[in-house]
Amino acid sequence: MIKFLKIIVFVVLLLIIYLSLNPLVLDYSDSSINLTDNRFKKGDEFTLNDLLNQVDKSHYKVYLILNEEDDNIINSEKIKNTVLVTSDKNLILRLFNEKFIYTDKDVSTIQSKMVLCSGEKVVFKSAILISNEKIGIQNRYTGWSELKESKDFNSILKQFKEYYFPILILK
Repeated sequence: MIKFLKIIVFVVLLLIIYLSLNPLVLDYSDSSINLTDNRFKKGDEFTLNDLLNQVDKSHYKVYLILNEEDDNIINSEKIKNTVLVTSDKNLILRLFNEKFIYTDKDVSTIQSKMVLCSGEKVVFKSAILISNEKIGIQNRYTGWSELKESKDFNSILKQFKEYYFPILILK
């Protein structure tokens, strides 16, 4: 009986360690997030702050939920973790003032996500592609939009911290 109990404890500990590095993301957020309804034309430039009009008004957190390839680019010298987070107001302001260019295209293979939460509520959600060649976002408001200059954006993303809780619940 003791041997069986030790095996169960060992398995539970392994599961906790695994989920700390690869958290289970439960997304219960409303798909009708209310952003300013901008209709972009090909080549239009915008910032995420233009869509939100609220970044400096309350407590925010930005989560990056990464696939393995994006994680390798951002975390090349850190422990591999599939969820990164920041609540640094200056970092979030820099992130949401980066310029994107609307391309009038669609990319269907993006697996990573960027999620902005105000308090416990999701206010912005987008797929995000982070590669050595380009960085871009895609959602129903922005379509596929590429970052104008990626140097500063990469330095912003590298300052995100690892999220070490086993579960992330988005509401």
